[in-house]
Order: sequence, then structure tokens, then C-alpha cells
Amino acid sequence: LFYGRNVRRVQIHSIGPMNEQDAGFPEGPAVGPAQYARLITMLSARLDALGMSDIRIVVPETGGFVPAYIQGLFPNIEVMSKVDHYTHHSYDGSAFGIDDFLKVSPYPRLNLWITEWSTSAYGWLDFPTIGNNEGPEASDQWGFATQMTVNLFSLLDQKAVGAFAWEGSDSRQRHHGNRLLRWGLLRYDEPTGVYTPRKRFYTNAQVFKFVPPGSVRINATTTNPNLRVYAFHHAGSGRVTIVGQNRAASVQTVSGALNNVTIPALMEFYQTTSTLNLARGADLPVNNSRFSGQVAANSFFTFTSPSAPVAPTITTHPSNQTVVEGQPATFSVVATGTAPLSYQWQKNGVNIAGAALASYTTPATTMADNGALFRCVVTNVAGSATSNPATLTVTAAPVAPTITTHPSNQTVVE
Repeated sequence: LFYGRNVRRVQIHSIGPMNEQDAGFPEGPAVGPAQYARLITMLSARLDALGMSDIRIVVPETGGFVPAYIQGLFPNIEVMSKVDHYTHHSYDGSAFGIDDFLKVSPYPRLNLWITEWSTSAYGWLDFPTIGNNEGPEASDQWGFATQMTVNLFSLLDQKAVGAFAWEGSDSRQRHHGNRLLRWGLLRYDEPTGVYTPRKRFYTNAQVFKFVPPGSVRINATTTNPNLRVYAFHHAGSGRVTIVGQNRAASVQTVSGALNNVTIPALMEFYQTTSTLNLARGADLPVNNSRFSGQVAANSFFTFTSPSAPVAPTITTHPSNQTVVEGQPATFSVVATGTAPLSYQWQKNGVNIAGAALASYTTPATTMADNGALFRCVVTNVAGSATSNPATLTVTAAPVAPTITTHPSNQTVVE
């Protein structure tokens, strides 16, 4: 981590140090709850010692719901101050009541991230193998895509606020015999190096493409038992997005009413079926807060209002840092706004060459750096925002003892 951030200038926000330690080999080392708590505590202390206390810790990253893995950390307030989410893996759409567990825990502010999500309804794509070199393809690509997105909807119903697809693209898994596994949203062809979207890419893009980070889920109801709908609102842009599934074998009419949100002039319409991939239909006009359109049979659909670019907003300003002379200091900033965001760090109001990430690590400090002010200017197409300045305090390095007056020989009379 230190090398990645300070030498390679990699932007590092969070770290999940273990994977499915409740399952053990081959997913990760088998570690019990008590040992896990000790290891995470040691990691937290080490991050502090390296000047990287801003890095968030992702826990517990389990395959099953084993509360003891996080309960062992509850007494450590310092460690828990670095934890924002309870993280879990799910391949069947179940969140095991984790949100209810968190709400009555000592840290009800925690929410649920599903850091591995897919479907095992079509078997585990790790086995069997093809020529002992790669895993199999799902036997039914549309069925796999449908179930994976339905599982996402189920996790939303259980109060998950984030989900990470397993996995973005096919990859070789050393812990499964270095086989090329076929879980990816994108299929990878090794001989040509070409990535091709699978159907599951498009069904899930009906959500991810139109629900920007920072969106809040809002109430959505339907009286049509064939439809499943979810709605999101992005305060910064005013964007309203409705995503859903038509489970019927026939076209269905969706007539919607928007309440207590910014009312757009129209709603863009996109849908994915077994033969359509994120296909854009005709825009739907919004009149008196109402709109209406038809969605294809057995489809996933999205209605979304056009959004204007949103200027950056600093949500977490850099904090003051104190280091010993000769040690580097790291400053970080968190901002929202329409991507892409660009970053420029300044020292005492002057741009620092090459400091263009969300975090900046100084070279080895000297006493001349004591009292320097660091801030970051975040820019996008809609404008810019400047963080509050953070002060760098440099303390003198400890000096080893030096004997300035040695003991002298002494002569005395008996």
C-alpha cells in the first residue's frame, strides 16, 4: 500500500485485506473471528504509523453471514472509525438479514455493501473445466443475465446500498488452478485479447449506467404484478431514474407519476431483452408529472431524466498532518460531481507538478516544510471547487545522544 500510493501514485481509498476467511482454502486463508479481529487491529495501527490513516478498511468480506467477524471489532472504536460498510458476498440474492443486524448493533450508521454478487443458479463456473485450462460458459446466457439482475433487485430489497459484480471481466484464477473463469460481464478471448459484452453486462447496465454515485433510492410502487420497479434520485443533478423488470410474456404499459422530485420535460427510455441490448426507445414526454410507455415482454427497462453536468463539491476536505522530519505526509480529498474529475494539489497556493490524484504524498519532509498549507482544486466540465487548506506540521527527528563532556580522571588522598 505504501509503495503503491507513495511511489506509484496509485489512488487508494479502501482496502479489504482478506477474502472469505470463513470459507478458507482455496478462497483465502482460514481465519477465525478472534484472530481476524487481531489482524485488522494490527493493520489499522500500521496504516496510522505509515501516515495512511485516511484509508478505509473493508470488513468482513465473508462468504456466509458470520456476525462474530465484525462483532470482535466492535469494542475497538479506533478501528471502527475506519469502517463505513459491512461487506458480504452473495450468489443467490440473499443478504441474510444483515441490515437488521446492523441497525441494532453499536454502529447503526454502517450500511451493507455486497462486494461479490452474481448468480450460482447455472452452476459454479469454476468447475468443471475445459481441457483443464478454463471454466465453462453458462449454459443459458439470457437466463444467467436475468437471474443475476434479479438477484441485484433482491439485494436492493434487503437494503444493500452497493453491489460489485463478480466479475467485471473473465480472468485467470490461480486459486482455481490458474484457469480462465467465465464469470465476467465481459468475455475475454485470450488469443485475440478482445473483450466482448455478455448479455449480463446489458441487463445490469440498465441500472449502473443510469444511477450515478450519490443517488438515493426513493419510493416506487406499482399495482401491476408483472412489473418490478425501483426509483433513484440524484440531488446534485436532479436526475430521476426508474429501473425495473417486466416478468410477463407480453408487452406491458407503464404509466408513471412523479411526486416530490424535480419534474423533467421528458424521460429517456432504454430496454434489454433476449434480443435487444440497452436499446433506446422513443423519449416519453412528461405532462402534469405523468408519463407513459410500453415495455417489451420479458425485459429489463429504464426510464431516466436527462441530467446536466454537476460541478464538483468537496465532501471530505484534507486533514492536518503531523510527521517527523524525513517522513512523507499524505493528504487526501473526496469530491462528488459529474465525471471525470481532475485534481490539482497546491502547496502554499502554488500548483505541485504531477500532483493530480485524489491523494497527494509529499517527498521526505524537512523542517522548512513546517507550517506549509496544502489544498486541492477539483475541476470538471461544469466548474471547480477548492478544498480547505490542511496544515503540515513537521517535528524534529529524534537525535541520538552525544557526549559533549567526558568524565575526567580523578586523584584523591587516602
